[in-house]
Amino acid sequence: MDKEEIRLITKICYMYYYEDEVQSKIAKKFNLTRQMVSRLMQKAKEEGIVKISIESPLKEITALETQLESKFDLKDAVVIQKDTISDSQLVHKLGKAAGEYFMKAIMSKMQIGIGIGETLEAMAEYINTNVFDASLSGIDLIQLIGGVNSNKSFENCQYIMSLIAKKINGNLVFLNAPYIIEDKKIRDAILKGPLFEEVFSTYESLDFAFVEIKPANKVYRASMSESKVKGVNYLNLLGINYLNNLDVAGEICLNYFNDRGYFIDTQISDKTVAITQKKLQKVKNLVGIVGGEGADKAALGALRSGLFNVIITDEDTARYLLSK
Repeated sequence: MDKEEIRLITKICYMYYYEDEVQSKIAKKFNLTRQMVSRLMQKAKEEGIVKISIESPLKEITALETQLESKFDLKDAVVIQKDTISDSQLVHKLGKAAGEYFMKAIMSKMQIGIGIGETLEAMAEYINTNVFDASLSGIDLIQLIGGVNSNKSFENCQYIMSLIAKKINGNLVFLNAPYIIEDKKIRDAILKGPLFEEVFSTYESLDFAFVEIKPANKVYRASMSESKVKGVNYLNLLGINYLNNLDVAGEICLNYFNDRGYFIDTQISDKTVAITQKKLQKVKNLVGIVGGEGADKAALGALRSGLFNVIITDEDTARYLLSK
């Protein structure tokens, strides 16, 4: 560039960035077209005449979110700062972020699927009714996994759904069955009943589903009869070693997958009462919440599966995902 061009570009950029003039007015002053002004401003960036600096405390987090969205073709990525907090504190931070996203996303007449997990219970607790639009109505909350025999509230899908419904005046669509039915014939017969068919039909048209992406190290009780024998239940019978031998990295509503994003059948696949992987593919906006120690490979496999539109995670997990 010669001296005159540098002078012109500098004046244009000064007027735009320091005097807040619009490009059309700058173009008129220098007898240029608006397109020429735009090209000269772009040239100023390329030649180092203009350097843009973002001084936000969330600069790094925003960069992680943008890179995740680009790499995994996501609609949204929400990354929270982990700092030096414990995993239990992280659950609450993830839940709060999910609660904020839930309130931003929902609209009237939506059908929203809900899974189970600590972060989902935290999400329900952190949903802020102060920012809820009272004009919203007709929101259905749909249970994605049958009842788990557990004394932990975060494994009770109906409890989590009820917490949310009270805050948004939502309608509850329950899946009133255990999450596992041992006899496949009995299971299939029950699920063909009108009440269950109605619930499963809603899985075809979910606007959103909020699920926790879990590492494949969770043991659920299968039935009260089995739980009488200490330490015996379906996943104990399968064994964590069994899952490892199948190369399983994670789980979404009892759908198991490896870190390459491929779903894997297990010995309980035809016994579960839950949304299937094929139905998860039909969800318009599938929101996955994942983070903390041991969740890296599960997060990677889930995103590689291509099911998810939205991910809510912590910065350590985000950096792991971007390194792969």
